[in-house]
Amino acid sequence: MTFLDPSRHPRPENTGPKQGNGRFVKGQSGNPKGKPKGARSLSTRLLDELAASAGEKIVKRLITRAAHNDAAAATILARIWPPPRSRAVTFKLPSIGTVEDAARAAAAILKAAAEGEMTPEEASTLVAVAERYGKLLEASNLEKRILALEQAAGHEKPEGLDAGDH
Repeated sequence: MTFLDPSRHPRPENTGPKQGNGRFVKGQSGNPKGKPKGARSLSTRLLDELAASAGEKIVKRLITRAAHNDAAAATILARIWPPPRSRAVTFKLPSIGTVEDAARAAAAILKAAAEGEMTPEEASTLVAVAERYGKLLEASNLEKRILALEQAAGHEKPEGLDAGDH
């Protein structure tokens, strides 16, 4: 039995040979339930087998060839091993409890980026997180102040809202 032996990779039941004449009936779906969850194509299953048996050897060979300026090997590597979209950033972020703390955290993030501890893209993402958190703190503080003012004015607080429920 060879690697590409069709008996090792059974065809789905909705393929031509198992449907008699291989044609769909007009107006009727050939696969009314759709593709099963987790179903993998034959090519993907073959690649998985190849990777399990010789993947390490193939990748090492590609890396060696790409290191010797083989453009085709470099292109294949770039397609099968794309650069990561993001990485975990280890950074001592100051505690954020107030809007001012969020501004200090943003300043610390910018300083870390300027010193090369993280990329500008990573810094931008972290500053946006600190900014959003600062806005949440600000909204929470405003809610508490409004509730306090309404209570002082003698208004009943709306049901389900409590200045301490956060």
